[in-house]
Amino acid sequence: MMMPQCFQGRPYRTRCRNSSLLLLICVLCHVGCSEQATPPVGQSPAQATPLEPPRKVVGSVLCLTTETYPADGVFADRLLREIVRQGVLIAARDELRMITRDEALGERFPEFGGSEGEPAHQAKHAIGLKSQFNDDGGWNARLYVEDGPQYAPIWEAEAGGGGGDVRSRYPRLVAEVTNATDLIAKSLSAAGGSESLATTESGSSPSAEIESWLGEMNFASQFAAIRAGHQAIRRDGDSVEWLGVLSRSYAHLSALTNHTWSSQSDVFAARSLLYAERMFKLAEGEPLPHWNRAYVYAILGLHALALEEFEAASALPGDGDDPPEWASLIAPIAKYDHEALAQCAEHRPDLAETAAFAQWNLYYSYLHGRWVYEKGSAAMAECPEAYGVYAAMANWNALAIKRIGSGAGAQAFGELLPRRLASLGSLPKRVRPLLVKKLDLIGGVFGRTTSSYLSPRPMEIAHALREASLEGPVEEFSWPVLAELIAQEQFTQAANLLRVSGDAVEHSKESLVAQLRPLVEGHRYAPFVESHTFSPRQQDESKATLRKLTIVDPRGVMVNMLSSVWDVPVAGLKCGTELGVNAVAYRSRTVPALLEADHGLVLRWRKHFSDEDHQSILADIATVSPYAPQAQRLKFAEADNPDRETVKSWEAELRDDPLGWMAAAWQYKRLGDDENAIRCYRRSIDISPCMDSVRALSEIYYRKGDKDRWEQTLKSYLKLEDLGLAHAQIHREIANEHLSLRAWKQAEPHALEAAQTYSSWGLLLASRVYEGMQDQKSSEHFAAEASRSYPSGYTGTEWYFWTQRNGKGDREGARAIAAKSIAVAEQHRYYDSQLRVAIYRWLEGDLVAALSQVEGPLQSLPDSNDPWTRAYNLFLAASIAAELKDADAVQRSIVKVRSLVEAKEIQDYPNWIVVLDVMSDAFSGKQPADEFYAIFEKAVAESTDGYRCDYYYFLGAALEHTGQTELSNKYYGLAAFQSPFDRYSATLAGRRLVSRRGTDRGGLPVAYAAMEKVAEAKQQTASEEDVQEAGAETEASSADGGRSEKSMSEG
Repeated sequence: MMMPQCFQGRPYRTRCRNSSLLLLICVLCHVGCSEQATPPVGQSPAQATPLEPPRKVVGSVLCLTTETYPADGVFADRLLREIVRQGVLIAARDELRMITRDEALGERFPEFGGSEGEPAHQAKHAIGLKSQFNDDGGWNARLYVEDGPQYAPIWEAEAGGGGGDVRSRYPRLVAEVTNATDLIAKSLSAAGGSESLATTESGSSPSAEIESWLGEMNFASQFAAIRAGHQAIRRDGDSVEWLGVLSRSYAHLSALTNHTWSSQSDVFAARSLLYAERMFKLAEGEPLPHWNRAYVYAILGLHALALEEFEAASALPGDGDDPPEWASLIAPIAKYDHEALAQCAEHRPDLAETAAFAQWNLYYSYLHGRWVYEKGSAAMAECPEAYGVYAAMANWNALAIKRIGSGAGAQAFGELLPRRLASLGSLPKRVRPLLVKKLDLIGGVFGRTTSSYLSPRPMEIAHALREASLEGPVEEFSWPVLAELIAQEQFTQAANLLRVSGDAVEHSKESLVAQLRPLVEGHRYAPFVESHTFSPRQQDESKATLRKLTIVDPRGVMVNMLSSVWDVPVAGLKCGTELGVNAVAYRSRTVPALLEADHGLVLRWRKHFSDEDHQSILADIATVSPYAPQAQRLKFAEADNPDRETVKSWEAELRDDPLGWMAAAWQYKRLGDDENAIRCYRRSIDISPCMDSVRALSEIYYRKGDKDRWEQTLKSYLKLEDLGLAHAQIHREIANEHLSLRAWKQAEPHALEAAQTYSSWGLLLASRVYEGMQDQKSSEHFAAEASRSYPSGYTGTEWYFWTQRNGKGDREGARAIAAKSIAVAEQHRYYDSQLRVAIYRWLEGDLVAALSQVEGPLQSLPDSNDPWTRAYNLFLAASIAAELKDADAVQRSIVKVRSLVEAKEIQDYPNWIVVLDVMSDAFSGKQPADEFYAIFEKAVAESTDGYRCDYYYFLGAALEHTGQTELSNKYYGLAAFQSPFDRYSATLAGRRLVSRRGTDRGGLPVAYAAMEKVAEAKQQTASEEDVQEAGAETEASSADGGRSEKSMSEG
């Protein structure tokens, strides 16, 4: 049967709409024509055109190629695809006793060719599988010869949808594919599939060693257990014991690899589910298959299904045996019962690693930074070879967490993997010498050691494993699978190191890439690593390298690579952004996959995703894992203005979720109930503090006018261990408050604390404070350090703008760095980048280029659609044109400004309508009336500091155009001396004043001088109170000391 036309070469969503006719036919056949009903899944429909007799195209080795997404522009759930693919492989492996090779796991294919009668172990052709899925559960699949003549399909199936929610999708498909196993096997046999040579060893039950491997949370031990399981089943056929080993170890392996940049985790998850189903079929009616399936569901993150199976197992009459020990983990995992899980680890040492790894996964799902650090550190100690823990930390935002994750992960991988493999034994001979660490005696004597962070040994082992597969007997779950596990982990480690290396002062990554290059050679995504060789100024070279990428099965863990190709065509799409958007749309529905889609893409790419996308993922999590923290948070996210009583009723379900209590606090804050908001924020902080909860609490105090408690609350966070730049950000917030009041002395210590991190914003903060204090030397020092340390971004021009604004400093040195920064900005289509280019051209004296930049590229960007932004652009263009003495260009801009007052966003502000109108008149040469200035001051007083600075400058420029020089200087001064000084308008105003009045720019405006006097007086008063308080404490301490001495002598 040919694939239905409605499924060919069309996007997934279109397919879903057009599949209703197909499903209707299936239903009608089933209901009205029971004798001629549509055949069961796995059987070709009877009404199809008879196929040619199957050819002998398979042989004794089934080599299944990988179908990756996008396939012909189509995306789907990767786990659904793998359930069908792995069902075919299981039919060949466990029904026909064939050897299988899965390209998705990196297994080598033997040479193809030959005809019937060739020796065993011969594969005739590569075999492909195409599968497609509908939202309602319908699917179809076709197994065919990938290369060679166009033979008829080996096997094909089609199933109508059964509806249901996302929770039932996987179990239903697993059951359908398992039911089709016999027919798949018969189809393969008819196509030439034959039994490979089998071993003659006697059967056995899983040994204690294999059971111990199952409890070790590392991919090598799980690989060994799986390999042993396949060998046993190949020898003796299915047994409950060995099917349990395979299903549980595959589940572990899936959980241990879901952080890598491949779909191997989906392969392992599918095999786990299918082997659990085979066990269920083999021992139906007994409790053990239910316990086993519940365990698999729990480990894979299908917690609702795990609880259903747990209850089913508990309800069945047993044979007197207690549930297996590992079953004690099921309910605590599925119910997020951290205490019960900890008790399991304490009372059952053989489950300690598994429990610790599960505990980490549960805590990580809260997506709470302090827990990522604390629980991640605990997990690293208990199961140091669970490399996904390191990867999660390496991809967190907090600097300390990501550095620990990337550094410790690379070190653990290089040191522990060889040891683990050595402990397993039975490895190929050519691999064993690589497991013994060579001593660098000469290096030790001269103090030269090889960095364990980038050990070459894992990849040397991987290469040896691949070569060994060509020499030994043909076996199932071959050595290249282990080699691929190593290679995928190595690449992930390399990507993490590159990511973290960018969180420092700007530097070349060439040396790091040179060290990583041999470790990722041959990997599908090696060009991504290579692209880091180029500096931000080499965009063309970087994009040329990125175009070599072939990205398949896009996932949230790939977000850094997907972001790098946001404007680079890849995989036949317009840009890499489409890959990320489709990765979310066709996400798998397990808790880890949903968290990855949400945290990895939706919450990072806010321009491409909406709140509805986020809520949709939360709803999926609530369906598959009703006890997950996201399930409780969903109520707060979806609620449409709930009242106080409703919010109060939800609190009982939050338990110890710090982010959930923050969500409750936000709802109370929305309702104006500060008392309950404060209570909930404090509850969040008591559970586990984070900077967001502390800042949100402090903002309530600030809004209530209690600035002392505002500052005390912020400072309380400084007592906690800093996991990144949080302390510096707290200092910045306090410093900025003092800056707004021109209280330089109070701001100075906080600014210096922030600057010590050498973050760009910390250095610039210190520069602003010293510029306010008129300490030009110190101010320029910090501005110069910021530009030297981060030359490619916006910071690269800050020193140059400082010299222009103040008329002092090393202008040539600043200009050299700024030119490099502008070269990068010119390649970006961001509003601020294009605006910065225009300002730079203007300051460099190229007014024509500056005007062209504002009227052209800047106005065409989406940000300029906002009426206020458009007004800014137009007044900027009018200012440039006025300086250029281009009257036509001035009027061109002013006419457009006048039309903006009709916009609703501006109509809501009548004072601003007057301001825009009068300033337009001024640029046309008409002097404002005296009463205008009061309206202007009222308008800017109600605005942000940014608007205030911008319009002080624009009014100065307009008044200069009318010939009112002194009045113009007044408003230029208000713009140039307004903290925080580094706005473009302050720089333009300062430059204008320097040209007129010299480097003192006419001195500090009276209004600002008055503010500084008030700040100095408050500082003096505070200092006197501090002295008095310190004296009182000293006096009290002395009195206590005297009493203590007297008591001691009397005693």
